[in-house]
Amino acid sequence: MKRNKTAEIGEKFVKLVKIIKRLREPGGCPWDRAQDENSLRKFFLEEAYEVLDA
Repeated sequence: MKRNKTAEIGEKFVKLVKIIKRLREPGGCPWDRAQDENSLRKFFLEEAYEVLDA
């Protein structure tokens, strides 16, 4: 059972990576393409605080 769960998580992660790639490629979402680790820092911290508050 654990192997199936691990495979499922892996498949979902691959889907996420494909979505990110599509958003960041030429012709993708302009906002996503403009982001880098510095511009995302604020959003990352806000989301982390929301998780801690939950």
